[in-house]
Amino acid sequence: MVALYAILSELLAFLNVIVNYLRVIPTYLRVIPTRREESPKYTLDISMRYTDELMLALSILGLLMGDPLHGYQIRKQLGELLGLSGAISYGSLYPTLAKLHRQGFIETTLSAPALKSSPSKTSLNSVFSTGSLSGDIAFGSKSPFSRPTALINTRKNKKVYTITEKGMSTFKEKLVASYVDHADDDKAFVAHLAFLNYANDDETTIFLDRRISALRSRLSRIPTSDNHALKLWHDVEREYIENQIAFLRDMSEGLNETTLTTRPT
Repeated sequence: MVALYAILSELLAFLNVIVNYLRVIPTYLRVIPTRREESPKYTLDISMRYTDELMLALSILGLLMGDPLHGYQIRKQLGELLGLSGAISYGSLYPTLAKLHRQGFIETTLSAPALKSSPSKTSLNSVFSTGSLSGDIAFGSKSPFSRPTALINTRKNKKVYTITEKGMSTFKEKLVASYVDHADDDKAFVAHLAFLNYANDDETTIFLDRRISALRSRLSRIPTSDNHALKLWHDVEREYIENQIAFLRDMSEGLNETTLTTRPT
């Protein structure tokens, strides 16, 4: 009888464990994250409205209009030319390069790895061998029959990015379109100015006229204020805009003089 009671107690305990386990299962099921539907991968459309990413794409194409570059060189030159190195991380640079590559604007090749000579097996002071390893070590000499110097690969292959014909034509087309569409964008202005050497005289005139017009419009919108601090700031802003307009007008006059002097008679 006692044995039967013990068996029943163990069975009840076992059933209690199962019941508790079944109660816990729905809780685990609720916290298991369901797989979210993957959003469509973003494809860089060079015709999209102006954004920071588009500015980065145009700037990369502009840099590659000069020479093929490594990723590190692109980021470095973005900083030197446009002041963007601090804002451009490799996490945003390389995805943009990949998007440009997928659209056929750039192509990639692998550069040859750097070769470095391994340390020479023979020393200039080594003119003889003692005939034993311990003797050679003691006298600092090495066997004249040691192996010749070998070339070893010290670095991995690097990707070199080169602009394609499609990339060149697209860069020029979209850069000129940006002169009109984003004349009042200060970030765009820096890129426009940096790559102005790829524009002809007519395109340069469009760039200058549109930017001057946008700045004059901005100048007219500067409010007046009785607040002393705001008044000082508005004066600084007004002076900055007026100086930029004067700079662009000088460029325009210089362009007109060059066109007149080079025009055939």
